[in-house]
Amino acid sequence: RHSSAALCNRGGKILENYHSAKTNDLLEQALQQSQPAVIEIHTYRKRGFLETKLRKSKRALVNATLVRQVLEENLTFHPSHYEIVSGFLEQMGIRDNTYNVLHWRAELRSINYPDCAAKLIKAKGIMTHNNNSIPTILISSLNKSPWLQWGGSSSGGGQRGATPALVSLISNGFLKLDTIKDKQVNDMLYLAVWDQILAQRAANFATCTKACNKKHACSLCNYRGSFGEVVMGQRKKLGKESLTCWPTK
Repeated sequence: RHSSAALCNRGGKILENYHSAKTNDLLEQALQQSQPAVIEIHTYRKRGFLETKLRKSKRALVNATLVRQVLEENLTFHPSHYEIVSGFLEQMGIRDNTYNVLHWRAELRSINYPDCAAKLIKAKGIMTHNNNSIPTILISSLNKSPWLQWGGSSSGGGQRGATPALVSLISNGFLKLDTIKDKQVNDMLYLAVWDQILAQRAANFATCTKACNKKHACSLCNYRGSFGEVVMGQRKKLGKESLTCWPTK
């Protein structure tokens, strides 16, 4: 989990380059002084700096809570990505963002795919009041193309169980970007960006967060990471509510 960066002074002059997930003496000294220090990041591996700690104080270099707050309040994407998502929605026949989104991170070592798919189908019916005219988009680690799969969904038995589950969801009315226009979706990073924009725009959004009881239907089916919580924070800023767990009744 390495990251590449450069330590600079206030004028932008590079004092030292480094490529490591561990801090170095110059960086540590600069952070302990009262004068401002600037870290110029060139490439960043997810959580690269979140796992870096200072040797002497043992404190984290970056506060994870602060990072999430910054993402929720300030993260935006290039305008072209919003245009691309609008094009996807138009192709799906969706106008005015009148659709729901259900989020499923099927990245557990042991997961009952048929059972989880059934729970998602039930949640879809609850959110739409069984009105099939209301579109429901699935955001998930499960994808039609193997190279777009995330985590445990991408290997061995997980892949064999994931594919039938995805087919079942699509046949029960779920929409998904990589199945709508596969030729335009060939990079999981872009897919993650577009999924996030879809979730922000949706009329209703349901995910599975750590606030859900461990025995809750969605907790048995999801890796409860930060994606859903970040999206919920962004939607809150837009004045939109979100469901922290899949609806069950």
